[in-house]
Order: sequence, then structure tokens, then C-alpha cells
Amino acid sequence: MTAYLEARPRPKPLRAVALLAAAMAVAFAVAVWRGSMASQSLQLIDSPSTADEAPRAAVQQRSSQQEPARAEASSSSGGIDGSSSSGGTDRSSEGSPADPFAAPTRLHGPQRKAGPLDPREWLQPYALERHTEYMDYLEGWEQAHGQNPQPAGELPQQQPVTFPTCQVWVNHQYRILFLRHAKTGSTSVLNWFGCEQGGSCAPLRRLDPSISAAKAERIFSDYFVFTSVRNPYTRAVSQYKHMRRTMPARPECAQLTSWEKFCAFPPSMGLACRHHPQCCVMKEGYVYIHLVGQARCMTTAKGGLAVDYVIWADRLDEEIGGLFAAINQRRPPGVPELPVPRPEEVPKFNVAARCEEESRRQTESYSWGDQTYVTLAPAESERHCELREYFGPKHPQCLAQLNHFMQADLRLLMGGPILNSSGSSSAAVGSLAGSSSSGEEGMDRR
Repeated sequence: MTAYLEARPRPKPLRAVALLAAAMAVAFAVAVWRGSMASQSLQLIDSPSTADEAPRAAVQQRSSQQEPARAEASSSSGGIDGSSSSGGTDRSSEGSPADPFAAPTRLHGPQRKAGPLDPREWLQPYALERHTEYMDYLEGWEQAHGQNPQPAGELPQQQPVTFPTCQVWVNHQYRILFLRHAKTGSTSVLNWFGCEQGGSCAPLRRLDPSISAAKAERIFSDYFVFTSVRNPYTRAVSQYKHMRRTMPARPECAQLTSWEKFCAFPPSMGLACRHHPQCCVMKEGYVYIHLVGQARCMTTAKGGLAVDYVIWADRLDEEIGGLFAAINQRRPPGVPELPVPRPEEVPKFNVAARCEEESRRQTESYSWGDQTYVTLAPAESERHCELREYFGPKHPQCLAQLNHFMQADLRLLMGGPILNSSGSSSAAVGSLAGSSSSGEEGMDRR
């Protein structure tokens, strides 16, 4: 081997330089392409898909090992245990419904904000990093399981990063920020601030993610920050039903998705759109934005809460008065009082049908722009009237799988997972240690 290497002709210096330059040019082109993909990730969400488009949507979330750390640190700001230091309220024992999977979250009302939202979750300089890490995550899963695999009993790997970004909406006049999570009534909340049909006429707009981290920190410090949250189990069922409802009512499309497949790996619905774009009204990225966790998008880099106020998604009409009173109390001098919207006049979107009505439907419909599509209704085996049925004996793997996948949200919002379909919860709820009055002490999430 040594003789062989010594006998090989060595490249001339100019040729070596040329080869190096060519390699650098290729690397630069790849980096530019990936950066373009990351910057266009929102465009992959907001427009319908076509048969010849199977975009690789960007996605991301911090490593799964850091999810518990984040929720633990959040307990120090009152986020999990509802302690009085946060100014929040623990409503876990107040009027809980018979179905524990539909219980309200423990976070509610005023909170003590610990700092700004983690810049790595939404600012533009981190977009390429998030995109790359999520693509690797999806490709690793596909390499291990193939395309459109049958549901398996293994636990799904948690999302490593946030995709494509946490959504931060702003109104500078009233100095308010809304941290928007998909499938938490967020579109209805945006309508509260609109200028039509009963809104308060203080429109919210996306906050520019290209601002510096220092400017973002100042805005989070000076502005009133609120969010709407939802029981993660309720939200998971809503996520699945909504994304299935964006798939055309064709037999070949119905085979791509099921509640069991969703439980086994929720992003698999996005991968189905990648490989079968004719079966998705919306593009691949539309799925991933609906899977972004709530916990990541309402906490600081050290795990404290990044919000001043939390409302319940399932009781929006009851929440309006308290939220707007808090906003008006904090409004800048000289700014007129914000009128409280009239909930009976403000449009609501994606409101679930009653169980009896849903069970009779053979197809659903999904509208985008001026087009309406005939889409998939829930399968016969998935038409349940109680949420607990989605996690019961008919779907034996789903509870353990989604408990693992949604670990951070369950710890922050509910105090821990439900361990069985009868509603027994974790014995570790409320036992998190390392609390402090500021919510910023403890371990970093990276």
C-alpha cells in the first residue's frame, strides 16, 4: 500500500488549487440552496400543493433530552406548579370535565414573565440550523422505517428543533405580543384584534424575525406578551383531524394516514405529502407548522416563561374580558382604551363538528382562497365521541407514544402525562425541583 501511494502521481499545485476552488464553490452553492430553503419555509406552509411539488419543508426543535429540562426550569416561574410566585392560577382541580384528556391546562391568567422567547426558536439567523437539523431528523426516520410504514409500537423520536419558527405577532401601538400556536384557537384570537366583524381594530402583524436578538429582548421586556394554550391531548386529536381534512377524498390518499400512524410518528403526515403531493391540498410544511410544540414557543432559553398572560383555547369567549382588561391596564400613556370584542360577532375558524354530525359524514370539505376541496372524513374506527377513546383499548399504543412525543408540553401545561385511558396521571406531578422566584435559574436547554 505504501509503495502504491508513493507511486501515485501528485497533482500539480495549480491543479490542486483549481480542485479546491471548485469544491468550495460547490459547498457554497449547497449552503445558499439550504439557506434559500430555510428562508422560504413559510411559503411552503401558506399555499396549496400541486402534483409536481413535493417540497422538503424546514423544521426544528431543541434536542429531546432538553425538553424535560425546559419544563423543569419552567416550574420555577410558576408555570407548572401554579405557585403564587408567578401570579398565575392553578385551575387543574376547578371543574375538570369527566374526560381528563379534555381538562384545562394548569397555566392560566397572569404569569410572571422571566425573559424573552428563546431566540433560537424564531429568529432568522438560526433558520438554517433548524432547517438542517429537522431534515436530518426526518431522513433518519425514513431510513429506519421506509415510506408509508405500518404503525409500530415503538416510541416516536421527539422533534429536535422548532419548525419552521415560533410565531410572534405584534401590535406596536398597544405594545402587545401574541405567541401563536397552531390549533389553539389562534386564528380566532387574531380576529379579536381585527377591524371587521366585531374586532377591536388593533391588528396584529408578524414580528420581523430578522431583528437582532438584543432588539427582540427589549421588545419582550417592554411589551405585554400573551398566548393561548390547549390541553396537548385535545390538541393532538385536533391536529390529526385537521390535517386529514386537507387530504383529498381518494382511496389511495386514505391509505396514507390513520390515527395509529399519526401516533407512531406525527410528522409522517408531512412525509406523506412529500411523496404523494396529489394527496395533500396544502404543502408538506403545512403539516409541520401544526406540530410545533407549545412549550418551546412560550419559554426562554433557560426554561422560564416568556409570557405575561395565558388564555385557554377551549374557552375563548370567556377569556376575552380578562385578557383585554390586562392589555388596557398595561397600555402606553395616551393610547385609547382597547374596546373588548364581541365574541358572538367575531368569526371562528376550524370549529369541530358535533360527534353525531361528524359520524354521519362520508367526506369533509376544505376551503382555501376561492377553492373548496372534497376531503377525507375520519375513518369509521376513528369516530369517537370522547377524547379518552382515542387513547383507549382501540388504539393501544397511542397514549404511550404521544406521551413521549409531547413530553415537554405535557409537563409545562398539565404537570405530567396521563398514564392510562382511565385518566390516572403521573405520580411525579408537582415534584419538580430547582425552583426560584425568577424562573431563570437552573439548567440551560442546550
